[in-house]
Amino acid sequence: ARALFRSLVSEMHRECEKQGVRFYTGMIPTSWEVGQFHTSDQFISKPATDLQSLSRRREIPFINLLNRFRSEPNPSALYLPDDVHFSVKGHEVVAEEILTHLNLELNVRGGFTRQTL
Repeated sequence: ARALFRSLVSEMHRECEKQGVRFYTGMIPTSWEVGQFHTSDQFISKPATDLQSLSRRREIPFINLLNRFRSEPNPSALYLPDDVHFSVKGHEVVAEEILTHLNLELNVRGGFTRQTL
């Protein structure tokens, strides 16, 4: 399954480059990775570390949401109660991180904001 996954990511990257489209990767952090056990990176999922390594090797930008989620004052507020899905606040944090990466990548004067998109 991992070999197929790596192959698919590589193929998506090639197809995007053919079309002149910048391809990004990233992983959605689980509440378990962000929550009470987050003091050790041993709890980061293997798929997340595999994707980050693959992205680095292929020079694909990787958006690391985990560090941002862990830096939030109340990380549990990023998820719906008793659920794995993001809350409105979680979606806002993801959008802000994507905008940050796009602004850095594109070096846009003044940057994109939620209002300009």
